[in-house]
Amino acid sequence: MTMINFAVIHHDARGEIYRVLLPGNRELMLFHCKAGYLRGGHSHDCDEMVTLLSGKLRYHKWVDGVHDVTYLEPGQVIYNPAGVPHMGDFIEDSWVLDWKLGGVPAGGFTTTDFEPFRKLVREMMAP
Repeated sequence: MTMINFAVIHHDARGEIYRVLLPGNRELMLFHCKAGYLRGGHSHDCDEMVTLLSGKLRYHKWVDGVHDVTYLEPGQVIYNPAGVPHMGDFIEDSWVLDWKLGGVPAGGFTTTDFEPFRKLVREMMAP
C-alpha cells in the first residue's frame, strides 16, 4: 500500500494550511480559510491550479497591470500562471485545494510577495 503524509504546516486566525505529501515527492496544499479573511498576496515561479472545494471566495489576480476579480463557488477551478500575483478573499468558511503544476517537487517553488495585495493581508491581520 502506498502511503501519503498529511500534516498541518501553518495555522493562525485565518485557518489552517495542510500539506499532503504524495509519492514521488509531490505535494498538494489544502487550506481551511475562515470567512472575512484574506490569504495569499504573492506569485510563484510555477503554474498552479486552485480548486474551491466548499464555501465562497473572491479571487484577486494582477494580470498585465490589471486587477481582476473572479467569484468562485464549490467545484470551480482557477489557473494561476507563473508570476501572476493572486490573493483569496473568503466570503464564507472555505476549503481550497492548491496544486503546483509542471512536476515541481515538494517545496521546490519560490514565492514572491506582491506588495499591493500583501499590504491588505497585513492590515487585515493587525490587531
